[in-house]
Amino acid sequence: MTNTRDKLEEAGYFLERMKETQAEPDHFRYNLSAFLAAARSVTWVMKNEFNAAEGFNCWYCKCKAEWKNDTEMEFFRQIRNDNIHENPVLPRADAGASVQDPESIADNVFAGLFHPNGTEKKIEMKPTQFPPEAESGKSTVSTEWKWYFRKLPEINFDPSGEDVISLCEGYLGKLARIVSECESSFSKPVG
Repeated sequence: MTNTRDKLEEAGYFLERMKETQAEPDHFRYNLSAFLAAARSVTWVMKNEFNAAEGFNCWYCKCKAEWKNDTEMEFFRQIRNDNIHENPVLPRADAGASVQDPESIADNVFAGLFHPNGTEKKIEMKPTQFPPEAESGKSTVSTEWKWYFRKLPEINFDPSGEDVISLCEGYLGKLARIVSECESSFSKPVG
């Protein structure tokens, strides 16, 4: 395995941790920060690792020019730079929960939404009528978390409709294609 592919795998590792920790705001943010750093390092490690391979520098310069015009690549470069050098990335969360237990649900239900900055917003929800086929005594609780980038770089890319996980998956896929092209085009110099 090349060092470049190892760095790509590291980014994939942190993306999987993000998926697992969506309900834990701090852990999600920490894994997002690690993902951004590892993903951004993929092309740097590639440049260092394949620099001596014949034809690599010409290929890399061409790719770098394309990446500058690729709004998704530029978006992640700027988000990572802001996260590392200026302000930690603080995505916003949309959380939804549903409880299906017609016998024990109260007249009013309160939910607390916690933002990464520590503030809480309480929301009152009214119970809904359950269908007659709902089984008594069998409660189910399900939650779904979606995270969205809050502060966006000023580029021609609007990811507002896409959640952080989906955007990161797309970015990682693009990096994987770049790494595969590099590895298939250039052999790593020995020594």
